[in-house]
Amino acid sequence: MLSDYILSKMGTVCLLFICMLYSTKISAESDSEIIVDGVIEKCHFIDHDEEPYYLYNTIESKEAKDLLNETYECINYDIFFAKALRVDHLANFREAIMPLLSKIEGVNESLAGKRLMVSFYIKADGSVVCDNVSLSHGEKLFKYLSSEKVKRIINIINVYRFRPSDSKGNKYTMGMVMLFFPNPSNCQ
Repeated sequence: MLSDYILSKMGTVCLLFICMLYSTKISAESDSEIIVDGVIEKCHFIDHDEEPYYLYNTIESKEAKDLLNETYECINYDIFFAKALRVDHLANFREAIMPLLSKIEGVNESLAGKRLMVSFYIKADGSVVCDNVSLSHGEKLFKYLSSEKVKRIINIINVYRFRPSDSKGNKYTMGMVMLFFPNPSNCQ
């Protein structure tokens, strides 16, 4: 009887210890956000990796994204643009955006050799709402650019317009491109 009582208490202590370890692991893997001059830096953990991944957006763009998700229906890209190729649309986006980003003082130099991933929503009227921007390999964008330059990048993304969709009404689709900033030393 005493041995059953001791085993029961040991089981409870072990269960509490496991729960404590599990909750510590969950809190270490939860997302966190900071806001710097209107730019949100979200530290995100993917697939329980140990390495964080940093996503950036502006407060205004995040609010527009939240409203879009609440009031619009997401549909497949191929239905959204039934008569066009996704590759062409995204290539046109990349070709239009890169020269505009290059006009932001210091962006080419600061991001030389880096890849900027841009995730966005396309509304049926062709307007764009930035979902987020991030550097590949989980690097912090704030390490290379000021909040003002990150804000300008996101604003450039948000003013781009695709041709209107074949789908009408409150519909949207998602797009993603990777922008590569060449290293000038490798181009010579």
